[in-house]
Amino acid sequence: MSSIEQQLLDLNGPLMTAAATAALFGYTARGMQNAIYRQTPFGVAVAQAQVKIGRRVLFRTSDIARLVS
Repeated sequence: MSSIEQQLLDLNGPLMTAAATAALFGYTARGMQNAIYRQTPFGVAVAQAQVKIGRRVLFRTSDIARLVS
């Protein structure tokens, strides 16, 4: 496990909210949603980390850590 992944796990747990994920990449939550919807290269990469639980859209912390590094 990388140090980035460990830091994100300590901060957010195993799943990250859309707001936390967007802030990590310097986006607003709405801007990240638009990137996913429009299938930009960034949006496609982030969408692969998506998990829906009920109506909530969360992101796997381990996958996001791989994108950061």
